[in-house]
Amino acid sequence: MTVIQKRPTLIDIHDVHKSFAGTDVLKGVSMSIRQGETACIIGPSGSGKSTLLRCINGLVPVDSGTIRVGNFAVEQLKRDRDLVPLRHQVSMVFQQYNFFPHRTVLENIMMAPMQVLGHRREDVHRRALDLLAKVHLTGKEKAYPAHLSGGQQQRVAIARALAMQPSIILFDEVTAALDPEMVGEVLNVIRELSREGMTCVLVTHEMRFAEEVSDTVFFTDKGTIVEHGVPSEIFHSPRDPRLQSFLGKVLSRSAA
Repeated sequence: MTVIQKRPTLIDIHDVHKSFAGTDVLKGVSMSIRQGETACIIGPSGSGKSTLLRCINGLVPVDSGTIRVGNFAVEQLKRDRDLVPLRHQVSMVFQQYNFFPHRTVLENIMMAPMQVLGHRREDVHRRALDLLAKVHLTGKEKAYPAHLSGGQQQRVAIARALAMQPSIILFDEVTAALDPEMVGEVLNVIRELSREGMTCVLVTHEMRFAEEVSDTVFFTDKGTIVEHGVPSEIFHSPRDPRLQSFLGKVLSRSAA
């Protein structure tokens, strides 16, 4: 008999609470994500999705609860220098690109591995060229960010995140600010990463993409995880009325 080994849990969040200025944003969130999985977090605006993502890599400290990422107890990391090893393992791609405008695409990708991780310039240069090829931007090494389209800039941002050689990559609404014709080129890169076994966690409003690429989907509403499961259950047999209502609205808009 063949024994199928389950992949180890890489992210384990238990009973996390977070408030801002007296407003509860996360209200006892718990979730687990296994190594190599692609997890999508969906839900209405203001439901705590982006805050949860930022808690995973320590950008936002939690008020209570625990977050385990590999061997890191994230809620216990208080100083910037303690967070550096975590950020090596967990890269994040935002809506905003935050490039250095006076530096080329190649230089933007190379800066963090050299300055933060202390990697040799020659090694980082070679890796950066490989990553540009990976995100289908070979030939743009000497371009400046302002000369790229929004979709190209977002793909450079993904290459920059991958340059840190992370075990996990977080995507926070990375297609939200893009023109519709540019969304597909960014989603294709994420799709390839998912197929290669990178552990990916996405906050997204791209429901069809979430259904296609996810191993597991979490639906958040008002700071709680209301329902989670495999895509076929979430998108075709939702149990909670709030999820049913949410999907009815967003899927009807996308079909219009």
